[in-house]
Amino acid sequence: GFEVSVDSFWNDAVNTSLFYTYIDVDLKKSESPTAKYIVGIPEHSVGARLKYSPFKSLDIIPSLRYETERYVDNSVSTPTTKEFTLVDLKIAYRVTKELEVSAGIKNLFDEYYYYTEGHPEEGRSYYATVRYTF
Repeated sequence: GFEVSVDSFWNDAVNTSLFYTYIDVDLKKSESPTAKYIVGIPEHSVGARLKYSPFKSLDIIPSLRYETERYVDNSVSTPTTKEFTLVDLKIAYRVTKELEVSAGIKNLFDEYYYYTEGHPEEGRSYYATVRYTF
């Protein structure tokens, strides 16, 4: 497989990041005679992030990630997860050089997805952080 990423700095207020990952895995050896596939790895992953800073102390950061289906059983020839796209949003404010507060939403559109069959991942979630650097 391979991974490629591109970071672009358009001006002082805008920068972007793009990435693509391709993984082609084959199971060479297994202790199970029925095992044929590596589980839990999507063949393709694509992502993008935009960082917009309308003021020097404020960042607005939407991001998007797409992943193809993956095998969850190493003996079944059909991938058993669905492909999915996630959108996240983060807003960060630097109060001082040392202090930053941020808040965000993960899985903004409440996409239903799972990595392991029967165990769905968390839906939309919110978070807040405070970071002090010294």
